[in-house]
Amino acid sequence: MIRLMGKRAPLIIKVIHGARLLSLTGNLCPNFYFILPACISQLKDDEEAIRTSSLIIFPLIDVIYKYEQDPGVINLLKEHATSGAPTKLWLCATSHIASKCFSLDRSPITKHVSSILCQLIYDYPFHVLHTVLMYEYGKNGSVVVNFLKQIMRMHAESKSNTARLKEIVEAMREAHAAYKEIANFDPTRANRIEIDGKSAYEWPLNLRIFRCKLSQLPIPTISQKIGPASDYSSLNLVTWKTPRRTFTIADGLSTPKIWEIEGSDGKLYKTVWKKDDVRQDVLVEQMFDVTNNMLERRMLRTYNVVPLDTECGIIEFCGGTVSLKELLCGANRNGGLHLEFNPDEEPASKIQGKMKQVQAESTETKRHAFREICQEYSPVFRHFFYTNFPTSHIWRQKIIDYRQSLATWSIVCYIVGLGDRHSSNILFDQSKCTFVHIDLGMILEYSKRSLPVPEQVPFRISRDVLDPILIEGIENGQLADECTQIMEKLKENRKVILGVASALLRETMSNFREADEQKGRPSYISEMAIGRLRDKLRGTDDGVTAQSSNLQTRRLLREATNCDNLSRMFSGWLPFL
Repeated sequence: MIRLMGKRAPLIIKVIHGARLLSLTGNLCPNFYFILPACISQLKDDEEAIRTSSLIIFPLIDVIYKYEQDPGVINLLKEHATSGAPTKLWLCATSHIASKCFSLDRSPITKHVSSILCQLIYDYPFHVLHTVLMYEYGKNGSVVVNFLKQIMRMHAESKSNTARLKEIVEAMREAHAAYKEIANFDPTRANRIEIDGKSAYEWPLNLRIFRCKLSQLPIPTISQKIGPASDYSSLNLVTWKTPRRTFTIADGLSTPKIWEIEGSDGKLYKTVWKKDDVRQDVLVEQMFDVTNNMLERRMLRTYNVVPLDTECGIIEFCGGTVSLKELLCGANRNGGLHLEFNPDEEPASKIQGKMKQVQAESTETKRHAFREICQEYSPVFRHFFYTNFPTSHIWRQKIIDYRQSLATWSIVCYIVGLGDRHSSNILFDQSKCTFVHIDLGMILEYSKRSLPVPEQVPFRISRDVLDPILIEGIENGQLADECTQIMEKLKENRKVILGVASALLRETMSNFREADEQKGRPSYISEMAIGRLRDKLRGTDDGVTAQSSNLQTRRLLREATNCDNLSRMFSGWLPFL
């Protein structure tokens, strides 16, 4: 973090130190109140600092919300809200700020947090309004409407800006309602057609989105440039140009709709419209983004998520990717690379059936069955690299990229406790040879408390996943070394990770609730999740004595590849792949 912040590091270190002091001891550092505004002021024109601001903002949010009754914290927020400090560094935490502002439970800091959100909306309406408009569809909807009107009244002296802001709010409110209609649209109402031999569906022309003035509005799933404050032009934004009149349907219980939109930059953008609660995905993606900022390279590919209300949202389509399941054994588990290179072996569908037959049997029976399956079903993933990258130089570089992506995702998934890593929830970028993880609801080991068959491994490094780099070795190879380096980097920034996780747990849209509504104290599940995360970052996750990162990662690799553990996995996880 010091390297990223450059010459401004000393001031930022003071901020983090103040946050740590509050978090660890509850003792308030007097100078801490004056450091934050000065720190933000110094960073206002530094793009790299804006990108890494999450390393400061999320720990501070955790501390501020935890000590929201403290007079010192209240005064800090009051001073900051009226200091005129730039607001762009708070953009990364818009969802947390909005949640606090529109919560049914008011607190002493609500007024001052609301002032920050007011200024955010006034400065960057295109970037934050969809997050705010989501709350118009909740129990506190009227409060949101009045909140937006209040912003207009606060800036009434600037008539031209206020008039333009009002236009933007109304246009985005109309678009937000139209987006909800698209996300909730039942595909059975659409006319089914064939395009290039594949099924597609035509949007009915009476949908309100085709009546909206979208040409001046940003495509919601794109990371838009952050321009000067109160710049209400859309010249630097990628706006809607021509949405396709057809859409396709992706796999999933909620029948997600995939829609291509042409942007004002001439590029086509795929979007996924889900009738599903995607609010927690936003928070987890924020956690991944913060983690990316800690690493030497941004190895975690993230994607944008826009919740529209508690039941639907829009997700950025991860272009150029295919699920591990589809790549290795086909969507129907009867094809893929396994059929191409091992046509004489039984398909994955039958192999899964064999695992399912012994799912309720003894551990010994499952172990024996799994070992037999491994003899019958051979890994093939290495052939993807041989076939697609025939020259030694390119092949070697792709293997390096693959290994680094695998190491980074494995350790990060373990640390943040991301479960439900079946082969459809891990995507593979076929040109970059890197991974993308999707469907992020099972965070902080929530899957171990909720799935009927809890996962027995810390992350997914199954036989096919290891196949391209197996020749290098596992525990004593380069994969283990890179996993160790990632673990060290995360431990160095453990306070930031704990701060982000605490903010996520406190967020009302999470599967976890930091506050027990009846007792007004941290819940047992929340305390257990943070305690477990802290143990991992200390190296005490396997006992009282702290393990070095080297020993810790090698233990995890053994657990992830252990035959006994894999044999006890849910058959639909396809542990034999």
